[in-house]
Amino acid sequence: MPTSTTNKPVVVGFAYHCHHDELFEFVTDFERRVKYIKEYKSGKERPLRLRLFKMVPKELLDPDTRAFIRRYTRLVIAERAAKFVRSYLDNEQNDALWHVLSSERANLMSNIPTGPTALIGRLHKRLCPKCPWSSKKKTIFTRRHKNGVWY
Repeated sequence: MPTSTTNKPVVVGFAYHCHHDELFEFVTDFERRVKYIKEYKSGKERPLRLRLFKMVPKELLDPDTRAFIRRYTRLVIAERAAKFVRSYLDNEQNDALWHVLSSERANLMSNIPTGPTALIGRLHKRLCPKCPWSSKKKTIFTRRHKNGVWY
């Protein structure tokens, strides 16, 4: 298992609300993201972001969801590799590569089981109680106290 600079195991996997505008996504280093939120996000956003950012325990995932995660992970790796080599490609090659990857990602993400009866939706309700996530607006920022703090 990879370790961070503090020699703690790096927590990798799927999580809810790593970013405010994504319900469910792949996380490469949970602690690094928490540190980033604490250091760089607005104090009015921070409590909500930290409360909702949850790793999904692998043992709660069914075989179909695990298969989706494997496909998604391969795509993330391909996108990162493409980003790394894009400076070596001419514009036409670069455009073609990004078109293929973005089409594949869009296709994969359009098939993610996020409906209310799907496992990801059920786990979201369980792991993120009282969550303000709006699938229509695609954000967690839907409720604000009078003092400006999001909840």
